[in-house]
Amino acid sequence: MYINWTCLGEPMGAAYLVVQDELCLNYPKEVQLVSSEIPTDYILEQNYPNPFNPSTNIKYALADDGMVKLAVYNILGEEVAVLVETGQVAGNYAVQFNAADLPSGMYIYRLQTNNFSSIKKLMVIK
Repeated sequence: MYINWTCLGEPMGAAYLVVQDELCLNYPKEVQLVSSEIPTDYILEQNYPNPFNPSTNIKYALADDGMVKLAVYNILGEEVAVLVETGQVAGNYAVQFNAADLPSGMYIYRLQTNNFSSIKKLMVIK
């Protein structure tokens, strides 16, 4: 999705200030906008299935447009995967996480926006 806008400023003497910019919202193939109905709250759901091998689904809802980061961390707090890191419009989303390259164990996933942060646990079993 591309958004293009132009802002016209107040006259400054004989000159006008014109600012043009463009924003591109790209979704990785793994992220699906499930519904464009705008939720009233931010929600991070428990992944399903859990425990899992090798992949699981994570759903979340955004009440406002903005930057979103959905990342997975090991129990030492080290980031092992970034599933989403982009601007997204308000709506309901689903992302598939493939942990085929990770060892068995407990992991934490975190959804972070400008106005919300939440974590959940997931379990990889091989």
